[in-house]
Amino acid sequence: MAIDVKQNLSYAPLQQIKVLITEDFPKHRCVNIVDGKFADAGDAMFGVSEISWDSGDFASFIVSGTAIVETSEAIAVGDTLMAANDGKVATRALAVATLGVAITACSLPGYIVATINPVPAVL
Repeated sequence: MAIDVKQNLSYAPLQQIKVLITEDFPKHRCVNIVDGKFADAGDAMFGVSEISWDSGDFASFIVSGTAIVETSEAIAVGDTLMAANDGKVATRALAVATLGVAITACSLPGYIVATINPVPAVL
């Protein structure tokens, strides 16, 4: 699914941090805060890749602002997001680390723009 014009107008990354990654990263995926790999379901994450990176790179990840993220399911505007498998995002379950909030939507797995404000798991 392509990224639409509305999503591009909402895209505004504010801060990026570099981390050594240990696997190839496509763009718009979440990184695990512990080991530099894809964030999987429920993992603590700290950012989203803006471009593709190769394993062993010091890759930049968006940690504040808004970013385009790839989803594993349909997402509605206002949904709170968590990591799903392979660095994609899904609607947050209780007691799971939060990535941010969707500010655009998709009706199938695809791409959205989300606020990026990682928060550890809270009951």
